Amino acid sequence: MMCRLACLIALLSVPALADDLGDKLRAVFERARGNLVRVKFDQPMPDFGAHGGGGGGGGTRKANATGFLADEDTVVVVSSTLSMFGGAGGPVRMRFRSADGEEGGMDSEEEEQPSGFKGVLPDGTEVTLSMKGKDPETGFTFLKIRDKDKGKAAALQPVSFASSEAPLGDPVLVVNFGGADMDYQPRFLLARTNSVNSKAFPVYGTMEPLGEYQGGLAYDLKGSLIGVVAPAPRAAQPRREGEGEGGGASGTRVMVAEMMVAGGGGGGGWRGGARVLSGKWVTQALATIAKKDEPKAEAGR
Repeated sequence: MMCRLACLIALLSVPALADDLGDKLRAVFERARGNLVRVKFDQPMPDFGAHGGGGGGGGTRKANATGFLADEDTVVVVSSTLSMFGGAGGPVRMRFRSADGEEGGMDSEEEEQPSGFKGVLPDGTEVTLSMKGKDPETGFTFLKIRDKDKGKAAALQPVSFASSEAPLGDPVLVVNFGGADMDYQPRFLLARTNSVNSKAFPVYGTMEPLGEYQGGLAYDLKGSLIGVVAPAPRAAQPRREGEGEGGGASGTRVMVAEMMVAGGGGGGGWRGGARVLSGKWVTQALATIAKKDEPKAEAGR
């Protein structure tokens, strides 16, 4: 009887045990959501003319991307999240397969650039953003907070990346904004690193696909910021035969996108492969943009 009673008490106490992992996830998540900036913009839609079998498209649509504050006035986003076709620019060739198995293709002219950038800060305050520059190596786009709006963002602290590399096999918490169905609320994914490329700065592969988390920040379970989710930089991946400059017929790069077209879908845009890029990539890219701005500043004096 006493044994049965002891077993019953033990079972009843299980739900009261501390959820250590859950506590760590919630603590890091709360910290992470304060570092994110939701970027709203007008995304140009490709005009495929008669190739689309009806209305060719064109115009713009309202879109959102995950960004973060790199310094006192610079918001960083991943370029591929600003474009349906990975932000490559140049002519676009798209292959698609419909839900019933039919295949087809379309061609478009030079891809137009997004515009009308707005940043939504963690407290809901909205600021106006303008294009500051792009880093072709990493694919980061840098947006500048309008001078008149800097006061609104004064309470924000720029992100601080960890100085040491993440151990292989460690868990990481990736945080970005969800879609319209979740009212663009922050969300997280618990992943684990399973590979690393350290030829330049570290680029981490994970056991879980991160394509839908591009632009998100990756933390270890102690709350240290490891890096950003983005496609691998050019310097960190080998060039395949036939790729690179002059790959297209006119010497411009042709972006080929594989898309699944299904009726009633919400349309999540282009979801390419992604990795966790060390924060050192961000620091280098920001320095590159700053150097490009120096001649302009000198000319203005």
